[in-house]
Amino acid sequence: MTYDSVRGVTVMYGGVLGGTETWEYDGQQWSLRADAGPPDIADLAIAFDPIRNRTVLFGGRAGNELTDWTCEWDGVSWTRRWVDGPTARHGHAMAYDAARGVVVLFGGDTDPDLSGETWTWNGDIWNLVANSGPPPRFMHAMAYDSTREVTTLFGGNSGTNVGDTWEWNGTSWAQQTVVGPSARYGHSMAFDACRNVIVLFGGNVGGGETWQWNGTTWSMKPLAGPTDRVLHSMTFDSQRDMTVVFGGWASSGISGETWELCATPHVTAHPISQHACYAEEVAFSVTAVGSGPMSYQWRRGEPREDIPGATLSTFTIAAARPQDVSIYDCVISNSCGATISDAASLSMCAADFNCDQTVDFFDYLDFVDAFSGETPCADFNGDGIIDFFDYLDFVDLFGEGCDDGCAADFNNDSSIDFFDYLDFVDVFSSGSPAADFNTDGGIDFFDYLDFVDALSLGC
Repeated sequence: MTYDSVRGVTVMYGGVLGGTETWEYDGQQWSLRADAGPPDIADLAIAFDPIRNRTVLFGGRAGNELTDWTCEWDGVSWTRRWVDGPTARHGHAMAYDAARGVVVLFGGDTDPDLSGETWTWNGDIWNLVANSGPPPRFMHAMAYDSTREVTTLFGGNSGTNVGDTWEWNGTSWAQQTVVGPSARYGHSMAFDACRNVIVLFGGNVGGGETWQWNGTTWSMKPLAGPTDRVLHSMTFDSQRDMTVVFGGWASSGISGETWELCATPHVTAHPISQHACYAEEVAFSVTAVGSGPMSYQWRRGEPREDIPGATLSTFTIAAARPQDVSIYDCVISNSCGATISDAASLSMCAADFNCDQTVDFFDYLDFVDAFSGETPCADFNGDGIIDFFDYLDFVDLFGEGCDDGCAADFNNDSSIDFFDYLDFVDVFSSGSPAADFNTDGGIDFFDYLDFVDALSLGC
């Protein structure tokens, strides 16, 4: 089984009971597309080539006979490609290597021997590219990691069950020395491009387990799902961000079940803390990936409270006021579950009314001018009315100044000016610990450069 990313359907051929049937699954229902093509085979391997828009099938077992057929499905009919290539086999595995534009085939049972060959198919010819790497085996599983541009192989049977992890980079195999799933065969794997992990399910051992490989470590996921099974099929539907599993030998017999593994939202870009000027527009954004449509709910405060109407991936405050200073996060949900983003803070020195990085009498004069003219920014407390309470609130904050942790305000006098520079140079020259501006444990010219940079930017 493989996913046709051009037409947006999962393609399945043959199987123990499938005969010569070709079925396609669009996420809602299976449709019988053809009842003729390659031989009546099982234990075949199949992969989709998006460059040539063809589903490629090789080998398999037709009763007691092994086949060496190379066939391609174009969405309408099968065509046999009369080419030389791998010998007849079953229980091999294939995956499409997008970085190199070839289908990769490894292993299989050639009867009586097991194969350790690696072949590639470029749409015209098969090339034997390696005879070394993983020990010969069959009933293993492979998936292509499009993020890391490697084909990952796990497990299989080489006379006994094996539980090793290998990666093919287009030139050679490298074994990954990691702890992971127990040795098994008859499992299946697919790359979840939404979460950038390879998903492994089932097998003759640990048949109900779901594992994930992130390129460094294996982790078992305690997910409720299909019962124990072996020799099932799996692929990833990139249009719906769903991992699809079909069939297999379950404890109840041959299964005709279709299961989908939904991807809970995964945040790829969290909101970022911001320091705003008074009445400045502020926007917090979050980016997430996951299955199907996702909903968003922004929250603020301690404890968190939902912000009415803040249900988009970006939350905008049109004109920030002191009362907007808070902690913000976002809850992202889909049909699989919910994920909470990292929190981001909004800080503000509201007394710096004109946002010139200095709290001084000009801020007072500018506020009085706005207040007298009843301009919208004079609504200091954001209650929709410009009145004496706005004046009182501003004067209160103006009298307090600002202690907002501005690194450029070295002397903490709520003003960024030449005196900050002189005070820093003084402690820098004396070697005082306070001169370790970048907190790297040493006092050097980088501290001076970092301070000057911060001073030029203000806060």
